[in-house]
Amino acid sequence: MQSTATIAETSQAGSPWALQLVALRRRIRLLIVAKAFVLLLMALAVGFWSSLAIDWIGELPLAARGLILIFFFPLIIGVMWRYSLCRLRIPLTDSSMALLLERRYPMLEERLLTVVELSGADRTDEEWDPRLVAQLAEEIGPLFPLTGTVRIFNLGPLFRSGLLAFVGIFSVLLFWTLQPTAMHVWAQRNLAMQNVPWPRATSISVLGFPASAGGQRVEKVARGGRATVRVRADLDYEIPQRVELHFVADDGAVRRVPMTRLKAAVPGRDQHQEYEYVFTNLRASTPLTIIGESRELFAKSARVDGLRIEAVESPNLIDIQLSYTYPDYLQKRPEKGSVRVNPPIPRGTQVSAVCRSNKPLAAVRYRKGVTGEESGDVEVDLDPQDAHRFRVDMGTMHDDTHVHFQLTDADQIENSEPIRIGFRTIEDRVPEVEIQLDGIGKSITPLAVIPLRGSVQDDYGVAESWIAYSVDGAPESAIPLTLSSGGELDGSSSARLDIEPLRLQPSQRITLGVCASDHCDLRESESHGESAKYTLKIVTESQLRAELEAREKILRRRTETILADGERMQDSLKRMRRGADRSESGGEESASSREDSIRMVRVESAVKAAERMRHETANVAMEFDRILIELRNNRVTLLGELEERIGERIVAPLDRIASAMIPELEQKLQFVRDQLADAESFAGSLSVAENHLREILRQMESVIENMLKLQRFNEVLADLRKIIEAQQQVSNQTSDQRQRLEAALKEQLKKDLLD
Repeated sequence: MQSTATIAETSQAGSPWALQLVALRRRIRLLIVAKAFVLLLMALAVGFWSSLAIDWIGELPLAARGLILIFFFPLIIGVMWRYSLCRLRIPLTDSSMALLLERRYPMLEERLLTVVELSGADRTDEEWDPRLVAQLAEEIGPLFPLTGTVRIFNLGPLFRSGLLAFVGIFSVLLFWTLQPTAMHVWAQRNLAMQNVPWPRATSISVLGFPASAGGQRVEKVARGGRATVRVRADLDYEIPQRVELHFVADDGAVRRVPMTRLKAAVPGRDQHQEYEYVFTNLRASTPLTIIGESRELFAKSARVDGLRIEAVESPNLIDIQLSYTYPDYLQKRPEKGSVRVNPPIPRGTQVSAVCRSNKPLAAVRYRKGVTGEESGDVEVDLDPQDAHRFRVDMGTMHDDTHVHFQLTDADQIENSEPIRIGFRTIEDRVPEVEIQLDGIGKSITPLAVIPLRGSVQDDYGVAESWIAYSVDGAPESAIPLTLSSGGELDGSSSARLDIEPLRLQPSQRITLGVCASDHCDLRESESHGESAKYTLKIVTESQLRAELEAREKILRRRTETILADGERMQDSLKRMRRGADRSESGGEESASSREDSIRMVRVESAVKAAERMRHETANVAMEFDRILIELRNNRVTLLGELEERIGERIVAPLDRIASAMIPELEQKLQFVRDQLADAESFAGSLSVAENHLREILRQMESVIENMLKLQRFNEVLADLRKIIEAQQQVSNQTSDQRQRLEAALKEQLKKDLLD
């Protein structure tokens, strides 16, 4: 069975209505193809501008661009098929075409539809009359050709779509004309699938950030430290309007901060314009992106991705072991110490250190400094097998010194916190010499022996000690001095200066002291410790005895004063005893109470007077003992007689009185004070104290009498010394006269022989 379309095109080919049906069918198919073509043009324009925008903004990688291209063309074909080409599959029958013409041209009055249906119907002659069909065909024949089948179609949407497609394609062609370079780059990137970069109006580069094994550029900095990001803009390109740094902050937010433009560069003179941004107190790793924005509206901004600042631990010393090698003169073995316990060290000590770090090191430098002066950096040799440990010899410490360490680890990170070791040095002081002249006064005889008492001390031992003396301001001379193991001078035979070998004469003066040196050989100039200097006057024995006699007289007067105080105490005790006798005989109660108060006052006064007598008596005994020692040390004549008169008759009794008798008196007086309430006991104890005081006064009178005898003995000795001195003077004058006579006789004899 043949279709109506075939009938219209073959059997009725010559009829006007058949030609109209065929033309209508062809135009419908042409419109479907035209619409598909318009869709294709629109899709190509949209695809071009979309890919250009996406790739220009995001600079997609090759894989992403390939995926877009793979999915784009099937998408276009699908759209063309879905909205246009799929309609070509729909059969366009003559009835459908006739119906379209009937609707558009009402004057056909369904006659064309009837002719088409009856002409194409498979029916017998009994059902319809062919003459009727022919008549209808003749009736509609004059109506064909109609004004045209174009009026059947609404071409407005197709025209508008075509106009949009034309605008899109024209914009692409216009872009190609105005921006051929960009068009060429787009074609290479999105059609040829090449990694050609988009052209930039600006060109920036980042300093530092070496590439890691994974291809990412990483700059490592110390955690908590600073990181400086520096960017250079090439002046052969446009200077960026703004250089921004994009990074993720600690709170997770993406921050965009402008970089600081450094000194303005001048094109033609400079090659780069530099920008900088400083991160402070970095605690975590931070990814970075740097964008250089162009001043032009549609210019592509320069961009540097794949940057990362990685915060790592800074190198630090976790253990420092010190070694001390002391100067030779100290004779001490080397010692080890820790920086945590770093005591002062002697000057001249050599110091070395073994240090251990918290991470492998690439370089170590140190710098020594003293007050007001610092040395240059010194590089330390590292062991490649043990990069955590190193040894450094810091040299000899002559002054207080501080050492600064600068560590660089394998990541080229330097220590952020200063590593400082301080060494406090102790200067080897000269020996400390403290002496006193024991048992000698400011005047001595030419035969005197001067005992030395004191000490000579040094931290590390005394090497040599001597007595330095000078006579009448002459240059000093030295006499070796032997010290005890403890450096003490106790006035023994090894610590006594014998003046006799020096053959000094009266009226001369000798200045002496003790000096000592140690083993230190590091001082720039020779030095030693010195004691205080003592200047002594050389006098004759007569002059010395005269000075001592003056002191003896003063001491005798003090003793007489002590005796007078004792006698007054005796009178006070007698009055208390008489008052006690009256109280026993009876009296008024008020008078008795008054007497008790008076006795209490007198007893207290007596106790204080006894204490004062004890101190005064002991001082007088000590002063006489000093006089006796001076006599011994000056080797005076008749020393044995003086020992007896002073030592046995004066010093010994006074010592006994001060150390035994007066303290016993004090006890008795205190007992008297305790017995004030009991009249009978008070009187008895008072009588005992009075008798003991009487014995003390008797002893004191005896001592004073011995003092007077000593004075008379001294006067006799003085007279005897005057006689001896006169005889010596006469003898000296006689000797001088004899020598003059002998010289005159020799001179006269010589003249006679010559004549």
